[in-house]
Amino acid sequence: MPNEIDLNKLIERYTILEKLHDTREQRLPLRVPEQLTADEYYRLAEKYIRYRWVHHANETLRRAATLNPKLKNHIEHMQKTTLPPVIPSIEAVEANLLARNEFHAARSSNYNNPRSFDSAYTLAKFCVERFPNFDGSHLTLGELEHFRNEHRAAIAAYEKALEQNPFCIEAMVQLGGVWLRRVKILKAKAWFEKALECDPENSAAEIGLNNVQNFLNKPMLLLSCKYAWVSSIVEWQQQRDFRKLMRDAQLEKEENPNLLHRKERSGFIDRSGNFVFHHDGVRAESKFSDAFFYCIQKRQSASFVDKSGNDAFGGREFRWAEDFSENLASVLVGEKWGFIERHGHFALEPQFEDVGSFSDGLAAARHYGLWGFIDNRGEWVVEPRFENVLAFSEERAAVSLNGKIAIVDSRGQPITDFEFDEVGRFADGLARTVKYETEVERHAVKFLDRDGEIAFDLNSVYLDLFGENTIGYGREANDRYRNTDEYLFAGPGKSLHTLTSSVRRMIFEKPTNQFSNGRLKVNQGSKCGYLDRSGALVIPVEFYIGAAFADGLALVSLDTVEVVRLDGTVTLAFIDDNGQIAIRLEPGHHARSFSSGLAYVYDDYKHRWFIDKAGHKVFELGKNVGRVGDFHGGLAAVERPRRLFL
Repeated sequence: MPNEIDLNKLIERYTILEKLHDTREQRLPLRVPEQLTADEYYRLAEKYIRYRWVHHANETLRRAATLNPKLKNHIEHMQKTTLPPVIPSIEAVEANLLARNEFHAARSSNYNNPRSFDSAYTLAKFCVERFPNFDGSHLTLGELEHFRNEHRAAIAAYEKALEQNPFCIEAMVQLGGVWLRRVKILKAKAWFEKALECDPENSAAEIGLNNVQNFLNKPMLLLSCKYAWVSSIVEWQQQRDFRKLMRDAQLEKEENPNLLHRKERSGFIDRSGNFVFHHDGVRAESKFSDAFFYCIQKRQSASFVDKSGNDAFGGREFRWAEDFSENLASVLVGEKWGFIERHGHFALEPQFEDVGSFSDGLAAARHYGLWGFIDNRGEWVVEPRFENVLAFSEERAAVSLNGKIAIVDSRGQPITDFEFDEVGRFADGLARTVKYETEVERHAVKFLDRDGEIAFDLNSVYLDLFGENTIGYGREANDRYRNTDEYLFAGPGKSLHTLTSSVRRMIFEKPTNQFSNGRLKVNQGSKCGYLDRSGALVIPVEFYIGAAFADGLALVSLDTVEVVRLDGTVTLAFIDDNGQIAIRLEPGHHARSFSSGLAYVYDDYKHRWFIDKAGHKVFELGKNVGRVGDFHGGLAAVERPRRLFL
């Protein structure tokens, strides 16, 4: 085991850390935080290791092993492969940190000027000469030599690091990368394989080995790295393959000129599977709003159709438009947004920089770069003063100001302080709030009620249930929910509308990190269960995959991770809010959540159908239709099949 060092004395000597230019390293705490979980100490140790804070890394790993003895073997392996066998002196670590910081600062400030790396290179050489037994100094010098394309010197530096620590995985991976860059494929392959022997889950070594295999499978590509004249042959081969693909598509079209017949057009189907109408502008994510009109968004214009597929409002077109909500639809005319009513007349003349949809009688609107809320008469109920806002739900909305988020009521009065980094939309009377604790890479997650009071602390729930805070690190809300009515991130937001094309967001499945039908999904490792509104676990953690509840049912997998990895087959089922199986699907069948009483099911043989909540097949889809959306208001969108034609 490495020798012990007094961290308090160490911190006094680490004066250089306060002057580092690299913002990533500035987020590392000088003092190891107290009262973290084993998982949080382990993740903090990974970050210390990445930037060579050797003493801090050993201390955090020691604390993690103390809190969770099950991690002991894994931590010992991590220390063996990522840290030096004997902890170096404080001076050695400090000098290496300074050299690395100068290197990162030079790369970020003036990437193409080799002279800007002189100070970093001088420091790295000094560190190697002054502290030759510290493998971290050789790794830093190797990175610099590799960046300067001095491959022989880089290889020598990495080999020196391996002399000090024969199990140093980073040196093995870097050696594989240098040999691969020199097109010495077999040597690169040997180093990547050696790294995987030490750590079978090392992603960098796996990527390197895949790159080696790509070279071996494409000899011409391998030669093109060494001989410039081969590149023209590779390019000619790619053009030849593309021309052949186009010729085959043309022949298919000539042999069957009626390939695109009526049934292959896009449109909407009813609950019996019959087409209500056809329209080329329909996508699978499309849906009727307020059960009256559907917005056809094209590249340069937008229009509306009714439930019969006829052009509404005399075929009138706008530059951009959104679906109806609370009898009003936002439209863009020129550079300003307004709202039309169901007869196509303007309820609010175009006058806003950007707007959202109406909900709870209010709509977000932007004026001179700031957001507020208007009523259906166009009057400001909440004056524009926020960086970004979330649509109202249950008479509450999240608003962002000065990089933090608060929750306001329908008059714009804050019911919480501006203290959150993420806030979700209210559902079932609760909203998810998140604070970033960047030093330990922890998310403090709490669910608030409509009065702004804490309903329960999700971190504490995880600790009580599982003994670990396994909520997650990094943003849990996927980027596809950004700037929608589901989630708000702190800071200035982009426009709600991109004005680029008719691409609409795919929201077939609800986000699982918010309440739905009174249930919230929680994860422990590869399994999941569900909480109720009080934070109590009402459905045990026994399912491998779980979706959010919809129409009172949730889609889950009954298999284990081991079964899924062996043959790729899963057995799905729909459970009720008590965790009882309501519908069991056949093995190999896949599904989406219920919507309007129907759920989409398909198998691996391109058979597709909809089932009802009793599990009975309602109708089957033909093979000549494309993607199908969920049912809303009794209709579901069907998209044209994707084919290649000239």
